[in-house]
Amino acid sequence: MRYFLLVILFFTVVTQVYSRAVTLKWNPVDDLILSYRIYWGTESGDYPYSRDVGDRTEYKIENLQTDIRYYFTVTAIDYWGNESDYSNEVSTSGQAELTLPEKYDLMNFPNPFNSGTTFDFYLPEDHAIEIAIYNTVGQKIAVLEQGKFQAGSYRTHWDGVDDSSRKVASGIYFCIFQAGSIRLTRQIALLR
Repeated sequence: MRYFLLVILFFTVVTQVYSRAVTLKWNPVDDLILSYRIYWGTESGDYPYSRDVGDRTEYKIENLQTDIRYYFTVTAIDYWGNESDYSNEVSTSGQAELTLPEKYDLMNFPNPFNSGTTFDFYLPEDHAIEIAIYNTVGQKIAVLEQGKFQAGSYRTHWDGVDDSSRKVASGIYFCIFQAGSIRLTRQIALLR
């Protein structure tokens, strides 16, 4: 069996809310291969994680932590169960390469909800913001986020309580995202 494999990394980075994903690509070996096995870890030469990926020569590993350097290598396994030596090791930079949002946005799920709902909000530039919940008569009942945020994507949660930690009644509420002159409103329904 030949022992040469070349691993090439391509990074797909999902924003600050989610963790990073790495796509590995490598040159196939000429022998009859049953499977390739990817190894990775956070220290060079130490690979506590592995995954058999069949005969494909590209694989995406998701849910890696941001701002941590990972080291990867690949082996080939033939039909008789012989495993090659490790390929050359490659590593991530350990720096999350952020893809900044193109516009201000606010989304939530689930809607309607009963125990809580999650809001994703997006900032294309650094800005002071406020995200608050209002009832149908326009009273501010809960502030979810407030302050200066760097450009990026974020997540916050509302569990159906007001700022005094009292559960609010079932009904229609409004989540208002304010960033300077930008104002986004989402109608949400709480069902207890």
